[in-house]
Amino acid sequence: MKRILLTSFFIASLLGFSTKVSAQCTGILITGFGVTSVSDVTCFGGSDGQIQVTLVGGQAPFTYSLVIATGSGDIPIASIANTNSQVVTFTGLIANAPVGGTYKVSLVTSNGGTPLVTCKNRVISSIDVDEPTALTASVASITSSCAPNTGAISLNVAGGTPGYTYTWSGPTAIANNVEDPTGLAGGTYSVSVRDANYNAGNPGFCEVVINNLIIVDPASISLTSTNTSTCISVGATTSNLPYTSTTGSPDQYSIDFDAVANGAGFVDLVNTSLTASPIVITVPGAASAAVYSGNLTVRNSTSGCASTATAITVTINALPVVSTPSPSLCIGGTMNLTPNSGGTWLSSDATKATVTNAGLVTGVAASAGVTFTFTNSTTGCSNTTSSVTINALPVVSAPSPSLCIGGTMNLTPNSGGTWLSSDATKATVTNAGLVTGVAASA
Repeated sequence: MKRILLTSFFIASLLGFSTKVSAQCTGILITGFGVTSVSDVTCFGGSDGQIQVTLVGGQAPFTYSLVIATGSGDIPIASIANTNSQVVTFTGLIANAPVGGTYKVSLVTSNGGTPLVTCKNRVISSIDVDEPTALTASVASITSSCAPNTGAISLNVAGGTPGYTYTWSGPTAIANNVEDPTGLAGGTYSVSVRDANYNAGNPGFCEVVINNLIIVDPASISLTSTNTSTCISVGATTSNLPYTSTTGSPDQYSIDFDAVANGAGFVDLVNTSLTASPIVITVPGAASAAVYSGNLTVRNSTSGCASTATAITVTINALPVVSTPSPSLCIGGTMNLTPNSGGTWLSSDATKATVTNAGLVTGVAASAGVTFTFTNSTTGCSNTTSSVTINALPVVSAPSPSLCIGGTMNLTPNSGGTWLSSDATKATVTNAGLVTGVAASA
């Protein structure tokens, strides 16, 4: 701000000097010297203040000196030497108050004579160059955009020279005269606050910039699938609900199961910590095979923004029904397991008994027990058969490779089982191993 000063210039006659005193000075007499105008600093901390002084009379050349006079001495600021100008302006000045003094202008003319203070020198003291208070801008509050385009930013602006303008950047366009914008989309904003002197002063001193004003988006989560499945279990188990991404930086999730699921033992979750994918759901062991429903929401605990509910289902699949036709099998023998399609079979020890995906088991070596597991290719659920014993073949022998009709021989063993002839019309055999020749046979 420029202040025009009506200065009472020094007039020799007004100071009571007689013509006789004036006659002691040589050259053109000084008849006035004063401050014409003062321009204050436009922006806090700036250096664009000015002081203009005017000299009336005096013998050129002149030297003008500017200092800040403090209680502990003068601080030199500027000097304009050997000039014929009687109106001079000191520019690029800071406010003097922070330094702790006032400006003082000294003049030295080329006049001669005595006394010097009357003929040659002049001083103007106690000149003030002021400045506005510091422009400040801070964030009063940020309202998250929990629903689309509902965010808001509120600022606290003070100091400087009122007549503020605001230059915003961010996802939503904001007019330059808006201090506290509303209806904002989620995202990152910045604002430059300028006071009325911004263009008049040094840019930067009349401006405050605030960056990284973040309005949180509505929370959301993108699930890989809204259905998760598991297999029925004797005890509690878990099922995974994977997700690919989120928006709005949610850090909590809630699942509200329906009454049927609650009745089966599913427990509602409220504001549980959201960790990296997947969301792990506890499946109660008492729940029967069925499809259970619930609603999933995610939430940003800082902003309080929560997503809309996403319907999810948890499918508990029954185990496949498996069976064996016999609890035992001889080496080299075979049996057919049930089911014989719709999945894969696996032997617990393929060195004792093998199994095909069609359920065909073949005994390989004696074993106290081998089990077979069937996995349903649709549900992924598995079930295991009861143990099957793989028996070794009995050791048998005949005392002779031939026998006459009507003759007998004793086979080994003679107990512990049953004997069977391949052709009883040719030779008979008892369970005690007694063979009797009946008819000729090759």
